[in-house]
Amino acid sequence: MLLRATAVLLLTPVIAVAQQTGGVSGHVYFAGTNAPARFATVALQPVAMKSDDRPFNERQKDPAIHVYQTSLDGSFQVPRVPPGTYYVVVKHPGYLSPFSQFSNADLVHPSLDVQQRIAALLPTVTVSANNIANIDIRLTRGASVAGTVTFDDGTPYAGASVSLMQRGADGKLAQARLSEGDTTDDQGHFRMTGLVSGEYILKVGLNVTEGITNSVLGQASSWYSSYRYALDYYSGDTPRQRDAKPFKLEDGEDLPSQNLTIPITKLHSVAGDLVEEKTGRAINKGTVSLQYADDNSELTKAEVTPDESGFHFTFVPEGEYVLKVTAASDVKHEEIANPPGTMPPTHTKDTTLRTYTGGDPQPLIVHGDMEGINLPVTLVPAGVKAAIAPQD
Repeated sequence: MLLRATAVLLLTPVIAVAQQTGGVSGHVYFAGTNAPARFATVALQPVAMKSDDRPFNERQKDPAIHVYQTSLDGSFQVPRVPPGTYYVVVKHPGYLSPFSQFSNADLVHPSLDVQQRIAALLPTVTVSANNIANIDIRLTRGASVAGTVTFDDGTPYAGASVSLMQRGADGKLAQARLSEGDTTDDQGHFRMTGLVSGEYILKVGLNVTEGITNSVLGQASSWYSSYRYALDYYSGDTPRQRDAKPFKLEDGEDLPSQNLTIPITKLHSVAGDLVEEKTGRAINKGTVSLQYADDNSELTKAEVTPDESGFHFTFVPEGEYVLKVTAASDVKHEEIANPPGTMPPTHTKDTTLRTYTGGDPQPLIVHGDMEGINLPVTLVPAGVKAAIAPQD
């Protein structure tokens, strides 16, 4: 009689253990009055932050950060918080958010000086499992600036994009992190709040855009837009940042009447073509930079594309400039459909056929509308790589 051995496999059930969490509760008050800050937003940002310089697909994998609002008595509760140490980020219109005084780079790789400022300004809370951490926050009112943007014929510039540039400790102007900017109303008025003390200048975008939408009569569910042309103006009614007239804000100061006038009577259109030097044939792709003659700094630029012949500077302030050509080429242009339901509905593919180099910058004095300007470019022989400036 044969005995057959039988193997018995015992399966041990795997029991998922839920992560133990804690919570955070507290109140938000206005400093000075001690009144409750109603409907302020509260969020917890892990102190161990990751850089925003990572690719978009990597940043998408970061855990979601839930944002809560305070109640009528200024109270808030943040439930189901994994154990760890967090910055408590509180925002309310018109009030300073200490968190916004630091860049992402400061928080990811803080210097010793930044570490000391973080410890002094940013409230933190440590959460442990099965416990509620309590913290109260007091908000300090920030400074504000208001004004009106008009054209020199008296018409208000409605819907203008207004932002602030701030003088840093290094003496240089940079986009202010403390302001999200503003858009002028139908009368050209703007007001920006929650600002720290410092020196600022206004920047107003004179932008021409184009867009694609799925409805212009009803409520659109999707929208895609891009700039066709852009020019900035600064405090003091100047297109040059170096000539801007700065203003200072003190703690909690309300500064009105920071008005800006755009002199459209001194703005002119400039247009022309890129042409092959030997044949005079138009070239269908390239970038034309409009630079100041005195220091070669760039005022703005225009793109030559297969969809629209030549280059077009829609409006240029009167003055002396040079025109410089980069990345000139002949291309085969194809329009390719995107998947249904995406915006924009199509994308383009350009296949380079020939490349060109631009000549010396061409002087230009603008005192009125100008058309028919030809900028010659030289064909790069086959097998020779053209020096093409990187594009923004």
